[in-house]
Amino acid sequence: MPNIPGMTGPARIEILKATRNILGLLKELASSDASFRAAAAKTLGDYREASVVEPVAALLQDGEKTVRDAAAAALGNIGAPALQALTAVMSSGNDEARSAAADALGRIGAPALEQLLACLKDASADVRVMSALWLGKIRDPRAVEPLIAAFKDENRDVRVEVVKALGELRDARALELLTGALKDSDDGISRAATKALVRIDPAKAGATLINALKNTKSEALQEMIAGKLGDTGDPGAVQPLLDLLEDENSRKVRENAARSLVKLYRSNALGQTEKQLILDQQETIVSVYGAEFTI
Repeated sequence: MPNIPGMTGPARIEILKATRNILGLLKELASSDASFRAAAAKTLGDYREASVVEPVAALLQDGEKTVRDAAAAALGNIGAPALQALTAVMSSGNDEARSAAADALGRIGAPALEQLLACLKDASADVRVMSALWLGKIRDPRAVEPLIAAFKDENRDVRVEVVKALGELRDARALELLTGALKDSDDGISRAATKALVRIDPAKAGATLINALKNTKSEALQEMIAGKLGDTGDPGAVQPLLDLLEDENSRKVRENAARSLVKLYRSNALGQTEKQLILDQQETIVSVYGAEFTI
């Protein structure tokens, strides 16, 4: 392309895009400006042509995260034709490159399942986190057992993402692990387990969460359980939630309890006895959560 006076990099990229000038875009991948490299990679990814995989994959080694992210998104758009190049990066790239490659694999989805499962055992915690995140989004039941095994990971962030992924997969095989995770000393893990249990089986989660509420001293976990019990439809949650309205509890715990009580009352899950218990505390519930939440 001729060097037109006054033409900025973004304008040059737009012209290359409009004219589908793949050769010109490939040249921009070597630009000294990271924003141009990223823009060129994104555009090439939109074309979804296998011929650009190798040069775009090379940007997974780029020193700028924005460029690596753009390359990962582009390769994800290209899809299955990028698998071989991504597998090569997973075998030889540095930690940042492998993390970006794992992101691209996740964007490809089910065709990359085998590679993503292998990423759960990568030496880099960032790669393992990325793998768990995408396995949850893809929701392939073949990932359940490997994710359960990955909960033994020494890295806390990996374990949190594993718990979240198991919740997304909504498979009963994870219930035992998630029930145990409610007792984890790390609030991030126990809170994620609370959400996951409700996602998998709201009806069964009620009794499990009520028991955990009785036995925890963690305000963060109390807050999460108080907010999620309203989604279980469990009549047995009414009295424990009413107990949380006491002034000795934090404002957030009380607010979440009030929200769940209103949600339970408005559901079809409660008998008249439970509804009356809530009505008897209506003034307290309204004072905690506001008049707009009047039952």
